[in-house]
Amino acid sequence: MLPARRAAHPAVAALVALLTAGVAAAASTGPAAAQGPLAPTVKTGQPGRSTAVSARQHGPHRKVAVLAGHLQQSSSTPQLSAPLLVAPRVTSPPTATFQVTYTNFPPAAQVAFQAAVDAWSHIVVSTVPITVKAVWTSEAPGVLGQASPDFSFRNGVYLPTPLAEAESGTDSNAGTPDIDAEFSSNANWSYAATGTVPWGQYDLQSVVTHELGHGLGFIGSLDDNAGVGSWGGTTTTSPVGIDNFVVDGAGRQIDRTYSNGTTALGSVLSGSSGALRFSGAHAKAANSNVAPLLYTPTPFSPASSIDHLDEATYPVGTANALMTPILNDGEVVRDPGPIVRGMMQDIGWPTAATTQAPPAPVVVTPIATRYAAMGGSSSVLDAPVGGEYALPGGTAQNYVNGRMYYSAATGAHEVHGLILSRYLALGGPAGALRLPITDETRTPDGVGRYNHFSAGGSIYWTPTTSAHAVYGAIRVRWSQLGWERGALGYPTTDEYSVTGGRRSDFQHGSITWTAASGAITVTYR
Repeated sequence: MLPARRAAHPAVAALVALLTAGVAAAASTGPAAAQGPLAPTVKTGQPGRSTAVSARQHGPHRKVAVLAGHLQQSSSTPQLSAPLLVAPRVTSPPTATFQVTYTNFPPAAQVAFQAAVDAWSHIVVSTVPITVKAVWTSEAPGVLGQASPDFSFRNGVYLPTPLAEAESGTDSNAGTPDIDAEFSSNANWSYAATGTVPWGQYDLQSVVTHELGHGLGFIGSLDDNAGVGSWGGTTTTSPVGIDNFVVDGAGRQIDRTYSNGTTALGSVLSGSSGALRFSGAHAKAANSNVAPLLYTPTPFSPASSIDHLDEATYPVGTANALMTPILNDGEVVRDPGPIVRGMMQDIGWPTAATTQAPPAPVVVTPIATRYAAMGGSSSVLDAPVGGEYALPGGTAQNYVNGRMYYSAATGAHEVHGLILSRYLALGGPAGALRLPITDETRTPDGVGRYNHFSAGGSIYWTPTTSAHAVYGAIRVRWSQLGWERGALGYPTTDEYSVTGGRRSDFQHGSITWTAASGAITVTYR
């Protein structure tokens, strides 16, 4: 992704192996075995396919999963969730009805599930009730949940049945759930209706909103098996779901440019021509008139590729983060985002957006408040780049000319220019300095600039000395001598190792710390 890359949950490797084994079994045992216990109810000639959230991944004859990502944090840093991204409150009547049958769901989980249903009921439009079977059950390690849509053949394409019924106005599969879903009974869930979600917990409402998105139509059949690409699954050559909208790096429609069952198709599905894109007009309009990037890793990931938006382009905290392949602990993203709303219109859904564009998701964070107070895009930081993202002990936001960091203990503060470059070179928030506790500030002598940081360090800059860090006992002694206005002047190096200790050089001398005794020696020149 990402400005701060997430590490995989310890269960991820085992889950990927499990999913890979399932794909191999599907290839060797045929369609019936491949579909597994939660395969969609398949009408004649229909491909089997399900989508799963496990905290990261998704895909025909495979579970589309979100496998659990998490951010590293130390025991000394406070817990802080990722930015809260929620759908704007809607007071108008719903435009679709969902009928959910719960099995073994705890009452609090039902409330969170219903909140996700309520969000989608104000986005898609259907006169036919959308039926959902929701089961609370034990899942494989790392799997948060999975959803499997029923499919119906309509106008030459296999569509998720909820969409086909919305188009026809009739119930075509009475007695069969339109979406079959199950969610882990042993995951560490948060059922919070508002506010933030702690580290180590996964937001159930976010997971359900994601999986309903697949059940309603963000799903296709493009697949790669040992380098051979295909669409339609094992029982049909007709496109499925979003297949008709997937284009290669040159803008060519995949299922019209590459032959089914070929290595050429397998190569492009594995990213040989760059990331694939979704070409629908409404999705493009929601993405500054550019076809949105789909997740296209190399090599092809049978549990993630194509059926998600690209993680790096739409990272955590941004308006379109819900339908990317990664969900972190502490991440709250409960709105599909403008791109996915556009995709739903493109594949045929009548949506509430066709008559009235929905307001953008609202993000209220301390960083956003501080940025606005500084003057927003007219400030030294200029425009935002991407959205807020979580990091150990806090959150951050990138801008054209700098970054802003926040934690409950330090507040929100910006770092920019050469001080930011030096800060990042020293490890940024994960390094010895930790998070900033001041904005970049002019020094009292008017010559330089500085930022102070939470671990007791500072970075000072002048046009002649550049930017250098001072911290620990050396910084304490330098401050006692009058900081930059003292006899030593500004730092000219970062702290570095010498025999028996550490040293920092200054314009007019040096300060040395001796490890064995803790003694501080000041040398002038």
